[in-house]
Amino acid sequence: MQKKSHTNTLQPTKRSFLPGILLGTTSIAVSVLFHYYPQLCEQLYSRTFFIAFRHLIGIFSRLLPFPIVYLEAVLLIILFFFSIKKWLKTKGWKSRCTRLLLGILSFIGWAIFLFQFSWGFNYQRIPVERHLKLHLKGLELKELETAYQYTLDSALYYRKQIDDFHFNEKKHLPEIHKALTQTLRNSQYAAPEWVFVKPLFDGSLLHFETAGIYIPFAGEGYYDSGLHDLSKPFTACHELSHAYGFGDEGLCNFWAYVANSSSKEPLIRYCTELRYLRYLYSAIRRINPKAYNRLIKAMPDNVRNDIIAIIKKHNGYASFFPKFRDQVYNSYLKTQGVKEGIKSYSRIVVLVEAWKRKQKN
Repeated sequence: MQKKSHTNTLQPTKRSFLPGILLGTTSIAVSVLFHYYPQLCEQLYSRTFFIAFRHLIGIFSRLLPFPIVYLEAVLLIILFFFSIKKWLKTKGWKSRCTRLLLGILSFIGWAIFLFQFSWGFNYQRIPVERHLKLHLKGLELKELETAYQYTLDSALYYRKQIDDFHFNEKKHLPEIHKALTQTLRNSQYAAPEWVFVKPLFDGSLLHFETAGIYIPFAGEGYYDSGLHDLSKPFTACHELSHAYGFGDEGLCNFWAYVANSSSKEPLIRYCTELRYLRYLYSAIRRINPKAYNRLIKAMPDNVRNDIIAIIKKHNGYASFFPKFRDQVYNSYLKTQGVKEGIKSYSRIVVLVEAWKRKQKN
């Protein structure tokens, strides 16, 4: 009698966990298919299914005055305690172990499925540089120094026009959104209106050495409200670029630069040139430390002081598990097909310079 009861409770458990495991496995198979056929991903997913999803999630995002991820976090906690309660009621250690194992596999399966279908497949789409016909090439020291000086001059020009260095969310976020949507449409990409980037509470990301993040399950981009005001315009546009279906970090940096460079707001323009300037001198430092030191010493005090203020503000947040965070995120990017891993952020330099060369022709 006891053995019969054990069998009856085990079979429904197996069936209830099966959908998550199957959906997760199917998602991995589809991702592999899209990897070998990026044109298929571009047409069936990135420009069709994903855009429809963007319109749908945009409705909820627009209605909620707070980040959707807060609501999802509460629901996830409730689901966790409900699952634990159900697991504790399971009789017999074999049944408990089976339920625990299947539960973990099911959760992972559902997570993979929701991640991939809500956004993750975009990693396999046609590379933007191919779509825009950009000729990417490595840059010599002289080319980097020329780009650095041009960017520095631009930064100084826009800095003189700024009356208020405070980042105003109600004023500047719509301007950034407008600039990005127009840039994407001009590049023959779909750009739905209801896509949002919102601030998270102070320190929520900076303690993990992260300025911003895109959560596919929420369909929203986020930036840490504790960021220095001069960091917010670029970070916000970067996360918005993720929300529009682009995974590569260097690529989202590229979209942030190109879009914000079309803005008429001096603060947005200055912050963008300032961020790009930092990528340029980092690239120069890797090639020639002496040239880097020379440029830093010659940097105008006002620009140098702004950079120092940004670094000091962000360093004021104690880092939680920095090495673990880098290793996990680096592995995550590589599994999604980003060969450079976290180094892909610096790809902005070759992308932007290729884009500038094309603009001149």
